[in-house]
Amino acid sequence: MNGEPKPVEAPAAAATPTYSKIFISYRRSDVAHAAHRLYDYLADRFTADAVFIDLDTIAPGADFVSALDDALKHCRVLLAVIGPGWVDAADPDGVRRLSSPTDLVRREIESALDRDVVVIPVLVDAAMPGEHDLPDSMAAFVRRQALALRLASFRADCARLGDHISIVVAQP
Repeated sequence: MNGEPKPVEAPAAAATPTYSKIFISYRRSDVAHAAHRLYDYLADRFTADAVFIDLDTIAPGADFVSALDDALKHCRVLLAVIGPGWVDAADPDGVRRLSSPTDLVRREIESALDRDVVVIPVLVDAAMPGEHDLPDSMAAFVRRQALALRLASFRADCARLGDHISIVVAQP
């Protein structure tokens, strides 16, 4: 070699973005462990590209809210993972998060309901919230059939959920 530096190759052109069909909505302070375990199961079943969960899907440095909004525009199913602290979770000032129109979980569910996306409440050691627990903009959420995700039957519960999701995402 003549000691000259090698030319730097241009990076490959960015691939056309693929959009996840399954969006997992959850509160980190409530059920992050269950949401990420559910993500792992669904990513194995459908591929990681088919499932959106914030921490594993959004690239470092990306605009977090824009990435959420973009994923919500393209999803076919939203899984709202609900734990015992989901309804009463509060911000640092003690204000209940669901009461704020800027709460990300609220925005995710409202967006999916507005778009007629299939919204499935996934209950982890929790009961389905009542209509009185939610803002009026989320009233339709309480009419969605929920699925319990239990530790003792986690894989069977995930398989049941996955079977239903398979039908939904296969529809044109």
